[in-house]
Order: sequence, then structure tokens, then C-alpha cells
Amino acid sequence: MAADPATGRDAQCRGMKEGFWPAASGRGCSTSENKIRMKGTCVLRHTLLMIPVLLLAGCTASEPDPVEVRTLVLLHSLPIDGPVNFQPSGLAIWEDALLTVSDRHDHAIYRLDWNLEGAALSPYLEFEPPESDTGRQRMDFEGITVDGDGHFYLVSETLCRVMRVQANDGTAQWVSPDMTADGQAAGLFQIDNAYLEGIALVNKGRFLLCAERQPRGIIEADFNQSPPFIRAVNCDESRFTFPEGTTPDFSDICFYQGTVYVLQRNAYLVASLRLGMEGCEEVGAWSYAHIERDPRWEYVDMRYGHGEGLVMDDDYLYIVLDNNGDPRSTNPGDSRPLLFVFENPLKKRP
Repeated sequence: MAADPATGRDAQCRGMKEGFWPAASGRGCSTSENKIRMKGTCVLRHTLLMIPVLLLAGCTASEPDPVEVRTLVLLHSLPIDGPVNFQPSGLAIWEDALLTVSDRHDHAIYRLDWNLEGAALSPYLEFEPPESDTGRQRMDFEGITVDGDGHFYLVSETLCRVMRVQANDGTAQWVSPDMTADGQAAGLFQIDNAYLEGIALVNKGRFLLCAERQPRGIIEADFNQSPPFIRAVNCDESRFTFPEGTTPDFSDICFYQGTVYVLQRNAYLVASLRLGMEGCEEVGAWSYAHIERDPRWEYVDMRYGHGEGLVMDDDYLYIVLDNNGDPRSTNPGDSRPLLFVFENPLKKRP
């Protein structure tokens, strides 16, 4: 397989069969803003074909139509009270409770309650992380999802593994191996602190995870198999404009009503994602740049204070910001993270 001399990555993709990858609907897109064409290149590596996936039949995609971007409607911007140095990363909903984890707090899932005045964190389920092959170390949790039985699945960026926390007693165990080699085979995980950054449950035992940046990508995992099936795809090409000095990224992933949505914090976008015969493709998007860059909400150092968690229910779209303890520009004494509560753009109206 020929290699790209600039990157050392394979420049030809292998043809795949159709499988459980959901096709994005792209609903709700009406106004045109960012219209950047894809270059039609992706990289794919896979282990034995155990769950087929709808991916590229070839590396060169035809010219896609421009993606239209709508604007999210903010309902509430809420400061979050909670433990010292709480850095939220990932969101999930279980039994109408909004839940999150912190990349600085290794022993609990937190409930995030909110009202019109603000939001507050409280421990929801405490657990003891299991030992890893490399010994005890900080987990650096970067994502959370939940299955139909109330068991939680957390992503450890440090160990590049998925941990399950039992609903009834908080027993924690690893359900995946270290996925570093699987990601690196697809050109992912090239720099430190840019590994796994989100997780979404597709159906029982089957998950999608996102690799953060440089390059970004998607990992498909089926933990029903033994050993688990794992496949990675490079998704670094984008149809959107990212601000100068930033790179395309995924900071969380959400599966809602049969469609995959990704949080692209550097572009202030929530995008619907499809991997199909046209390649790794962003189908539709909603922007929240007007909110995060609003002087009332932005932080002093805008390298931080970006979206780190995404989840939707029938009424709302939630984004939580991780500001790394940086203060807000209009209030140097306030270094709390923020919860944005948007109207769900897919909500059915009478």
C-alpha cells in the first residue's frame, strides 16, 4: 500500500461492507455559513472483520455539497458549583439525571443538577478504579456513557481504555484492552494528551469513541466479542473552518435518535457525522460560537473554557465547558466551569 511521503500514512483506503454505523440525518440545517470542501482522503486500519461497518470503498470522494450551519438557541448559561479543580469532561443522562466525570477526580461519577440560577455537582456513584497493567496512576477520565441497565462506561485517556462501573454497587472493571496500538495503526494518537476524548453507546456492547486531535478520529469497539473487536478511522479532514492556530478536533461524541453527533470545540460546532461511501463526512452542524465567545461567558485564556461534554434529550442540548480553572474575563474571581443549556434543534414542535 502506497504511503503519503508527507505523512507516512497509507494513501489508499480499504473497501468495507455495510454494517452498524448509523447514517447521519443532517436534519435542521438551513443557513449557510462554513462551506469548506473535503479533500476526500482518509485512513483506515482494522483487525479481523467481525462487525462490518459502512466505510470508504475508495479514498477519493466526489465533491460533496456544502454543509449548512444553523445557530443553536441558548436557554441558560449556568456557572457550576462543585469540588475544587473540577474539570468536567463528558456528559450522560440516566433516569433524567445529568451526569459527568472530571479528569481530575478519579473516584466518582457526579450528578449535575441545574435550575435557572445555576448548576451544582454532587457525587452520584463512587467507585475504586481497578489496577492497570502499568500500576496505579491517574485515570484522566474524558468521557462517559450509560447502557440500558444503568451501568456506566468511562474513558481513561491516560490508559486508553474503557472502564465499566456497575450500577448496583459501583464495582469497576476494565472492559477493553489498551487501544493505543489500534489507534496508532490508523495514524491516531501521535502526540501526548490527544488520545481518547469521548464515548457513545450505539447498542448493547457496541461503542463509538473519539480520538481528540492531530489527527482526530473515530474508534469502533464491540465488547461482546472476545477478544473485543476494535477498528479505527482517521477523520482529520473537515468541511468547516477552524480558527487560526487550532486544529480539527473531537471533544465528545453523542448517539441520539440513530445519528452520531460530535462536539468540535475548536470550531464551536456540534456536527452530525456519517461514515459512508463518500468517506468520513460531516453532514450537518449547529454553531454556538456566538455564546462561547460572548464577553459575558468567555474566559481570560481562550485556549481553555471550551466544550468538553455533549448530550441531548428530547428538550435540550447540553454542552459543558472545561476551563482548567481559568477565570472568566468579566469576573476574575469566578473560575467555575459553565453549563450551556440549548434548545434541542431536533425537537418536534406542534
